[in-house]
Amino acid sequence: MNREPEHYQQDLFELIASCLSEERYHLLRRLQQITNKSWRRDLQLVELSKLRSKINISVDKVSARRSRVPKIAFQADLPVVSARDEIKRHIDEHQVIILCGETGSGKTTQLPKMLLEMGRGACGQIAHTQPRRIAARSVANRIAKELNSKIGDLVGYQVRFSDRSSKENLIKVMTDGILLAETQTDRYLTRYDTIIIDEAHERNLNVDFLFGYLKRVLKQRPDLKLIITSATIDAKKFSSHFDQAPVIEVSGRLYPVEIRYQPPGNEDTSDDAERINEAISNVLTEIAAEPMSGDVLVFLPGEREIKQSLDWVSKRFLSSSRCSSWEVLPLYSRLALQEQNKVFITSGCRRVILATNIAETSLTIPNIQFVIDTGQARVKRYSYRNKVDMLQVEKVSQASANQRAGRGGRVMGGVCIRLYSQEDFEQRDIHQEPEILRSSLATVILRMSALGLDEPEKFPFIDPPIPRALADGYQLLEELGALDRGRRLTSVGKKLSRIPVDPRVARMILASTELGCLDEVLKLAAALSVQDPREREHTERYEDASKNGKEIKSDLLSLLSVWSWFQGIFEKKPGKRQLKELCMRQHVSLVRMFEWRELYHQLKSMAIEMGLKVNEHSGRGVDIHRSLLTGFLGNIGFRSEEKGIYYGARGIKFYIHPGSGLRNAKPKWILASELVETSRLYARGVAEIDVDWIEPVAKHLTHSTYHDPRWSKAGGNVVATERVTLYGLVIIPKRQVNYGPINISEARNIFIHNALVQGAVKKMPPFLKHNMDLVTSLESVETRSRRYDLLVDDSVIFSFFDEKIPEDVCDWIAFEKWRREIEKQDSRFLFLTKSLLVRKEIEPEAFDLYPDAVTMNGCEFKLDYRFEPGHILDGVTLKTPIGLLNKIDQVKTEWLVPGLIRDKVAQIVKQLPKSIRKKIFPISEFVDEIVGNLQPKDKSLYDLIIKLINERYGEGITREIFQDRNLPIYLRMNYSVIDDFGVEVEADRDVAELQKKLGVKAAETFSSQTAGDFKKTGLTTWNFGELPKIFEMSHRGKKVVGFPCLKDEKDSVAMLLADTEMEAESVTADGLKRLFILSMREQFKFIAKKWIDLPKSALQYAALLNDQAVSLGQFSVKKKLGEELLMATSAQALLCGDTLIRTEDEFNNAVKMAKPRVVAVAGQINRVINDILESYSKVRGKLRSSGSQSAHPLNENINAHLFSLLTPDFISSTSYTYLEQFPRYLEAVSSRIEKFRSDPKRDASWQEQITIFENQIDKSIELSVSSKQRDKLMEIRWSIEELRVSLWAQQLKTLYPISFKRIERALSEVLLNV
Repeated sequence: MNREPEHYQQDLFELIASCLSEERYHLLRRLQQITNKSWRRDLQLVELSKLRSKINISVDKVSARRSRVPKIAFQADLPVVSARDEIKRHIDEHQVIILCGETGSGKTTQLPKMLLEMGRGACGQIAHTQPRRIAARSVANRIAKELNSKIGDLVGYQVRFSDRSSKENLIKVMTDGILLAETQTDRYLTRYDTIIIDEAHERNLNVDFLFGYLKRVLKQRPDLKLIITSATIDAKKFSSHFDQAPVIEVSGRLYPVEIRYQPPGNEDTSDDAERINEAISNVLTEIAAEPMSGDVLVFLPGEREIKQSLDWVSKRFLSSSRCSSWEVLPLYSRLALQEQNKVFITSGCRRVILATNIAETSLTIPNIQFVIDTGQARVKRYSYRNKVDMLQVEKVSQASANQRAGRGGRVMGGVCIRLYSQEDFEQRDIHQEPEILRSSLATVILRMSALGLDEPEKFPFIDPPIPRALADGYQLLEELGALDRGRRLTSVGKKLSRIPVDPRVARMILASTELGCLDEVLKLAAALSVQDPREREHTERYEDASKNGKEIKSDLLSLLSVWSWFQGIFEKKPGKRQLKELCMRQHVSLVRMFEWRELYHQLKSMAIEMGLKVNEHSGRGVDIHRSLLTGFLGNIGFRSEEKGIYYGARGIKFYIHPGSGLRNAKPKWILASELVETSRLYARGVAEIDVDWIEPVAKHLTHSTYHDPRWSKAGGNVVATERVTLYGLVIIPKRQVNYGPINISEARNIFIHNALVQGAVKKMPPFLKHNMDLVTSLESVETRSRRYDLLVDDSVIFSFFDEKIPEDVCDWIAFEKWRREIEKQDSRFLFLTKSLLVRKEIEPEAFDLYPDAVTMNGCEFKLDYRFEPGHILDGVTLKTPIGLLNKIDQVKTEWLVPGLIRDKVAQIVKQLPKSIRKKIFPISEFVDEIVGNLQPKDKSLYDLIIKLINERYGEGITREIFQDRNLPIYLRMNYSVIDDFGVEVEADRDVAELQKKLGVKAAETFSSQTAGDFKKTGLTTWNFGELPKIFEMSHRGKKVVGFPCLKDEKDSVAMLLADTEMEAESVTADGLKRLFILSMREQFKFIAKKWIDLPKSALQYAALLNDQAVSLGQFSVKKKLGEELLMATSAQALLCGDTLIRTEDEFNNAVKMAKPRVVAVAGQINRVINDILESYSKVRGKLRSSGSQSAHPLNENINAHLFSLLTPDFISSTSYTYLEQFPRYLEAVSSRIEKFRSDPKRDASWQEQITIFENQIDKSIELSVSSKQRDKLMEIRWSIEELRVSLWAQQLKTLYPISFKRIERALSEVLLNV
């Protein structure tokens, strides 16, 4: 203690080198702290003294460990022992050595003993790694046995799910994965002073990463020794990687191995498996015949091939009587430990051991003398394109083939029979491709990021991974959210790196904490990280047994069913034998179940340490699957139309594995725990999912495309249809989204065009209402005048707003916020002006030429305009409620509107025959004369044109020359009939056709809608005051004119409103007849009794009705005839003038005057009707008797004439003035029949001229504007009957002079009011 602190510090520094390696760093750091701090000399010496005590304790521990090393004995006949001094010298002189010892050289067991002999293992443990768990356990047992120790004392081992090690061990045997996991907590592996990496030639992912990692660690720890061993290593590459580390080669085997090449025969079969199995059986038969008695080790690609071969050998080889002393044993990693251990126990039988490459390295199976090498192995490759694992059978390398051959020379001289040719062997790769070049690197990248190491591109791998593999690893980690786009570790990534499972499984665990199902997901995570405890060929059967009547929609949930089943049994604490039997019955591996439980408890402890909350209650199936989805986003699939095929991520197609419980369920969307390609690409561990779960967990990976951006009036924003895909799979085919944040420029343009230019908003602010009204009024003028050059196009209005509105405004809310602020400065900032919108000045009278409405019969009708040539609504549309249809005046609507009448007249003239048209020149003057001041006249437009042409040019044209349908559609008024809700019921360009079709319904509707208090029914006497000629009222806010009338209702009359004056007068005439009959009941009863017996008249009337195919329904002919006669009597007795009775006094006076003569009038009517019916019978008889072929046109004309003259109700509807002339008219018909044969052509000529007049008169009656005009037209119609008399029966004489010319003149005078 009297020494200077500086010298004391140097002694401590040298002494620390003798401490435990795991304590050196902390001791050195404390020494530096004491040294670097300014202390008083005495205090510094006190601190150094305390540190010296700790160092002494550590040194003592090293001494204690060294004292435990027993006396070590070596097996002198092993080749590696012969080179012991050289090996020890190189270990002493170099930090890294590479030991190439052939199979059977003893390197695996003797090297740790040499290190103990050198004093290694005292300052830290000797780490001894093996590629497989079974090898680690086997090697640990052998070393412990040779050191006369038990497992757990000098030698321990740690493999997954089994830890038989402690800090007291001098040698720790483990799998390379365990050593790699320790780097997470012991960055520089300070627990070890020496590391042996055995069987380095296997180059799995863990080993390759360890080699790169250890290269870095060795620089930080010069005390650490690294020894790399293998029988078939590429020594030069490894030496170069570790800075030209020395290579020690130990040659020679204990026993020689004979190599035989024996390719399978039987080229007839195309089944490779059958050929291989047959070759194995043949070789075994040959071996059985040889004098050597050792066992046989057969290398096969995988578990499935072992099971197939086991069956084949049992049937083909063991069934032979000479082979009854043989037995066949399988050996593969999924096999239960107890079954695996059987291969290490010899029995009285010769054995055939069927193994995968698990038996290729490190294992020494006793009594193996023969090796049969199929030359194949099932190799796992990762497809970077499809992101799936492929399990493919491939040829093994030369190094692997030599390893296999060496298994036959471990304990005796052996023979290796290769089932392929020597040429094939020589063409194979010398060394197997490292796993790092054929695996997903996501785990490696995550581990490196967590350890803060260089990027993988710069990391010292022996064989650097290809860029595509690194990109794929980064992509997966970004998919899981472990790395951001800058490839930096995220908070999620930090958590994932602490969970010792595949990153995808770890991601599921983290997600489950948020969804409240951590416990279930931990169980599934453990299950996915170990081998399936269910025998694969029995998986489906087990699931069926575990359903208990419930549908299973997830293989993963069925795993939880296995857990629940096993847990329920385990809690009953059965014996181990009973538990094993129960598991065997359900085809479940007890060992795998224990491994599953062990890993679950490890993961659960780790989750609790990380602060994750384990749920107490069972998680929901939905939440479990949503958690799983976070890790398996790349393994989702969508069912295609093709049978059994699913579309997966990135364009792949796959099938559900045959062992899945969902194979027959055919769910639409699924996820798979793994996609593995064998004969096909199969999905294993399948679960049904809802497509709606995908987007929330894959938002950072989805790709959206947008189409059909459009304005939403309801939302006040621009929306688009979004299509969302994940790795090419459409997860959302169509969804409406706000387009503003996606493309603000385009959204702004759409917003301006629709909201501000078109005005498509829910509520218009003042500026927009003003703008829309202004544009609408200007568009109306443009449309009505049928011009395109008045109004500017929308682009001008768009530019107006585009220049004023900020660039970041693209929806109504943002716009309104901006508008309120800007209008505080200028209230008319957004108001459009007329000067901006028009190209040419609009004349004020333009609005008068195209009125908004037209008034007819006291009612106003709205007019709509459309300027769209070719469209069905092009031109002017008059809209009318159905109740006002009959109020439309066709004569007035012929004039259209003032702005279009000139065009219409010009078009009418152009359609005239050329002979007439060429006389009308110039047309413009003719048009001016017709239209005058453009205002519609009370006369028909066509009648004016006819009159002017006939008078000026001496033509004789009639109405028939004009065809409205040939006019351009916009020059013909369109009539739209609407119901009470404004819905169009019917539309036509021919109002007469509409009135004919809907007139009755229109009249009824008008009456029902407008009558109100005015309507009176059940009237039998005149006690209702005056019957006004016109009645004005308000209906739905509009002035409406109705025409009161009396309607005949048989037993009474009703006072109603008719829609037109003519209709009112016509109805009232019948109503007055009925009221007169009701007022004189006694007299009319007397008249009716006198007419009870009218047998002859009734028969003749019945014949008339029959000729016209009239059905009377429940009425009899006599009743109908009697009713007709009474109504005719009433009309003749009561009505004696042209003016309708409208007051009670007028009616009573008329009754008083008619009463004395009513019976006489009845008799008079009766006689006339008898004469008419008698004459009709004669005409019908004469017509039948002249029924030759040549008289056929005559028959048609006469029938038409008779049916129009003698209608079913002609008795009551015809004035007596004309009725009494019917016998003469009918006699003239008889005369025509007689004269027909003498001159048929003349008959036809007269009939043709009569038909023209009749058509013209009928059309004029249809268009008549008043009762007076209609009555005059009816008089002309009756004059045609007089014309017939003058033509065919001059002897009967006419009532007045008549001719074609007289009729034509009279018709013109009536139509033109001249």
